[in-house]
Amino acid sequence: MLLTNTKHHHFTVTNNNKKNSSGLSAVDLASLRALQPGTLVDLQISTPTSPKRVKTQYVGMDYPRCMVFQFPNMNKYGVLKDVLYPENTVIVRYVLEGDSGQVIAFKAKINHIQSQPSNLFFTTVPKALQSLGLRSEKRTSPGIAAEITVGEDGEAVKSVIVDVSQSGCRVLLDQTHFDDTSAEDLAVETEVTLCIDLSDKTIILKGVIKNLKKDAGHLYMGIQFDSSNSDVDVLLERHIITV
Repeated sequence: MLLTNTKHHHFTVTNNNKKNSSGLSAVDLASLRALQPGTLVDLQISTPTSPKRVKTQYVGMDYPRCMVFQFPNMNKYGVLKDVLYPENTVIVRYVLEGDSGQVIAFKAKINHIQSQPSNLFFTTVPKALQSLGLRSEKRTSPGIAAEITVGEDGEAVKSVIVDVSQSGCRVLLDQTHFDDTSAEDLAVETEVTLCIDLSDKTIILKGVIKNLKKDAGHLYMGIQFDSSNSDVDVLLERHIITV
């Protein structure tokens, strides 16, 4: 089963009924095989409190037995042996480039940790994949449709959330919406409000701008969410596979 994004960023479900012996559909298997050794992936590790997110490198796959990943850099993330152990669950996310431009996510279970000759961990091969933010056309960014309001009296404008985590997100906007906005009103630490319309509820997320980047008529805005907001969990549950 794949989650696909329609032209208006609403997610629909597509069934791929033809499955191989591992349980993966032909489409899912092709997406999994497209993950190239050496690719940097996002790893979400299940913990007793809250999921831990780190980056690591994909090494390869012995299909259908296992997948292999480098142990995350302990100099950057600290000691992870307490959370990366056999039988624990992880979620792997990676970007599948090309005309379709997808963020692929799958859940797997760790089945082996190896320290020699290299620090590696092995996982099961996933039984299903999720595809997030399928591009509606070539060279557009995958993401979640949202309206953003900058400042207290700003006008709500259309935007796309291209990356999201518990602590914040990155938003893509048309720069022309802010051509007449003063630098003071569109600057780091300015308060913003995001409105995301789900099928059964509307999510409101508040935060502050942490960085701004202009690129080819578009504006990328890094936003840090307010310290605690249960609606972030709702957004992640709806649009990102969770442990």
